Amino acid sequence: MIGYKTIFSFVAAVFTLIMSVTCLNAAEIEKPIIALKGNNVNIDIRLTLDEAQIGMISDGIQMELIFYINLFKKWDIWPDEFIKGEEITRIIKADTVKGEFTATSQRGLTIIEKRFKSFDSMLVWALNIKGLTFTIDNNDSMDSDSYFVRVTVESHKRKLPKIFGYVLFFINDKEFKIKKESSYFNVR
Repeated sequence: MIGYKTIFSFVAAVFTLIMSVTCLNAAEIEKPIIALKGNNVNIDIRLTLDEAQIGMISDGIQMELIFYINLFKKWDIWPDEFIKGEEITRIIKADTVKGEFTATSQRGLTIIEKRFKSFDSMLVWALNIKGLTFTIDNNDSMDSDSYFVRVTVESHKRKLPKIFGYVLFFINDKEFKIKKESSYFNVR
């Protein structure tokens, strides 16, 4: 006869295994490129995916990438101060049989859908964000302040019905979530 302790140990081990399973991914954000022009901060971001993720896209599986680009003011003692942020959603679809490669970008209320002739050109456009500009209002500060940019990218798994999300609330619905911060820079 199996005792309660054995059953409890087994259930605890399975629960721990489910909670600790993470997707080993090689998706990486390259260090954000920052260019300063007066009080304007121009940001370029590049995401690289591993071969398995690129293979899934080329096999026809749609991928949704959400880029969160946030500007922070660095404080020595206090927590860093959020200044401004942007959310950009990119949806990548490929149908290699038909030769259709589309990517959609949503930034605020603006939606851009592009069609590409090749898979590689679609990936270059979808995984790079160029020319994002934040303006820093620094009128009242006499000292130069230190700032940095934090980029977070997450990819959601294919959507399951909402009932699964309510019942299996402990299962993560993200394929990956990665962060990268820029170097500190000063704005006068």
